[in-house]
Amino acid sequence: MINSTSKHGVYALYKGDRLYYVGLATNLRRRIKQHLNDRHAGKWNRFSLYLVRKANHIKELESLILRIANPKGNAAIGRLKGAEDLKTALEQNIKAEQNSQLQKLLGRKRKVKNTPKTALRINPGNKTPSLAKYVNKSFEIRMAHKNTTIKAKVKPNGIIVWNNILFSSTSIDKTK
Repeated sequence: MINSTSKHGVYALYKGDRLYYVGLATNLRRRIKQHLNDRHAGKWNRFSLYLVRKANHIKELESLILRIANPKGNAAIGRLKGAEDLKTALEQNIKAEQNSQLQKLLGRKRKVKNTPKTALRINPGNKTPSLAKYVNKSFEIRMAHKNTTIKAKVKPNGIIVWNNILFSSTSIDKTK
């Protein structure tokens, strides 16, 4: 039997066959004992332990399990370090696409305030490209626009190259 006195990892509490709660601990034995007397007491009747050699990523592991399983006993979903909630940006993109499709159906032409060539040029004062922390090798990005596929290349340093123009961000700067 493994001595779990000072073992760290993720644990799961079950009520019958249903997952009730997921947690993490650096001392699994002590944490399971605590759950016998805290707000979870009597709400679970068995548990599983998932031991890890190093505790470096147990928070991320717990967060992934919480987001996938959404157990009844957990009050909060896990947060992933450095993760960004893209829901608002996705919603804006969907609305813009819906508006564009509506304009096409109604035969109206949209006024474009900024064109990519003038709006997205690299700003010399911008020290770090916005994609720099997410990119470690070059890749191509594509976008459909007016029945044409637009291709750009993202460099390992996060710089975007399109039509031999360098961009530091995928955002449009409306101040120019």
